Amino acid sequence: MGFVFSKRRYMHQGVFPKDRLRFNRAVAEWCLRNASYCIEHEAMEEALRWDELAARVMSLECATLVEPELEKQLVKIGGHLKVQVPVTSYAVNVPRRVMHVLTLVNADGGHSVMLKRWIKLDPYPNTHSVVLLAQSAPVPESLIDAVDDKNGQIIKMNPQERMLDRAMRLREIVHTQADVVVLHTHPWEVIATAALAVTSAPPVLLVNHAAHIYWVGASVSDLILNCRWSSYEDYWTAKYRGIDRIMHLPIPISEPYEHDLSLDGEQASRETIHNNLKIPHSAIVMLTVGIGSKYTPLPDIDFLQAITEVLTSRKNAYLIAVGPNFDSRWISFRDRIGERVILIDKQPETSMPAFFESADIYLEGFPFGSTTALLEAGVRNVPCVLAPKVCAAPFTSDGIALEVIDKPEDIPGYLKRILELLDDEQKRVQCGLMLGASIRAHHCGNSWAKYFAEVQKNIPPKHEIVIPEPIDNVPDNLSFYWTAYSNAVSDDPLESTLSAATYYNLDPRIDTKIIMSSLLHRRGRGAKHSSVLSVVVELIRPPFLRSLLRPLIVGCKMIRSYVFAITGKRTQYGRQNV
Repeated sequence: MGFVFSKRRYMHQGVFPKDRLRFNRAVAEWCLRNASYCIEHEAMEEALRWDELAARVMSLECATLVEPELEKQLVKIGGHLKVQVPVTSYAVNVPRRVMHVLTLVNADGGHSVMLKRWIKLDPYPNTHSVVLLAQSAPVPESLIDAVDDKNGQIIKMNPQERMLDRAMRLREIVHTQADVVVLHTHPWEVIATAALAVTSAPPVLLVNHAAHIYWVGASVSDLILNCRWSSYEDYWTAKYRGIDRIMHLPIPISEPYEHDLSLDGEQASRETIHNNLKIPHSAIVMLTVGIGSKYTPLPDIDFLQAITEVLTSRKNAYLIAVGPNFDSRWISFRDRIGERVILIDKQPETSMPAFFESADIYLEGFPFGSTTALLEAGVRNVPCVLAPKVCAAPFTSDGIALEVIDKPEDIPGYLKRILELLDDEQKRVQCGLMLGASIRAHHCGNSWAKYFAEVQKNIPPKHEIVIPEPIDNVPDNLSFYWTAYSNAVSDDPLESTLSAATYYNLDPRIDTKIIMSSLLHRRGRGAKHSSVLSVVVELIRPPFLRSLLRPLIVGCKMIRSYVFAITGKRTQYGRQNV
């Protein structure tokens, strides 16, 4: 909260957070202008594509959490959907037909795991079905089984189909097969909002799984379900999204006895797991879980640097890291520490219990935490160390179940807490038991079902369209933090938008506003960014001239990459080593 952001500190990231926010906004508004032009000319498919590109850019940040203009455009597009739907009434009592709508699910993704547990834990005789708007990979078998057990079906749309056609199909599905719709969609998902932009649809609940960034759908959401029940979630939803239709439905967590303790598909004890991982029985094992980008360092906020101090001072401590992509920083870290650092690739849900059970302490990574993984460890009575307050919630874990443990003020406090737990077995046991009981009281079994019962009783009787009003932005000290992190792990917004527009066969209308924004956007050495030449080429309307100049752009980029490789500037200053 009190972290200071200065231009000098962020020079090596290639862009200052304030300027990057301004540029993100300029690119998003340019996309919205293109969408508005398409709507005026009744090119609704192209308008929907441009709105998705705008939402993708805005989801890179958290300064603006709601965009009235985008919501208005999606409602207009929804009004043009040519689909006949029957006039029907929806069940307001149990049993209900619940239709979960997702962009896509992965075998090891949080969306599919959360959805599967929700369906399994529902104590009522509701029917649960699932619509996947852009699923190309096979649907996880565990999710298929869960839906089958609740007499539902999985409807998988073709991601290559026109967005407008998918929106029309979704509208028809929810009108004929649902009493309530639950959105678990990606933050930039515009198809669902366009489809549900009609008052004859059933009530719509939106799962706020991306509380830390901008997302689409405020205009069509009758009820927001906050997953942590934290003060940040509720305050941000009301203050910076302008939505007071809030209820709480904690992330569902399976209790430990529901899992087999296994590794590589074999039944295993904790002792066997340690043997397989070559960990001495006298060692104290620390565990951290998260994809690699979540550990991308910011100035003075570096997880690997911090944990090096712990491992250096405590020779009996081991660290298991599950999920990072093991770039040069992780490899170098392991090489420095040696065999006491164990790197594990991202694992499917069925393999994770073994790693949680093998841990004596769970460490939340930073600058971006993994709440579900922390809860999975804590429910097994593993003591957890929360990320320090300099990595403010909601970018790290908080919530009603975690109020029983203190959040360190800063990184020295984070290290002190780890060392206390390493040195005191009784404190580890006490902390673990207290945390485990708290998580089970809110996130598991019958406890979770009580929250669900409250939601079920308070589902609005009808669907309404509410265009949000312009609202305050998130304070700079928080939005700058996230923008600095986002800049470190994301490509330049204009370059990626132009590439996507080309892929979608859109015809970008380049105007003076976007040109000036690109020219004025300050970029540090080695930063990935779109060149002015890229914009100039898009200005050239005749396709044959445009195609002639594209090789020049590619050549310039190749030369730039070659220079970076020779000089080492890319490694020193660029995104890959931030």
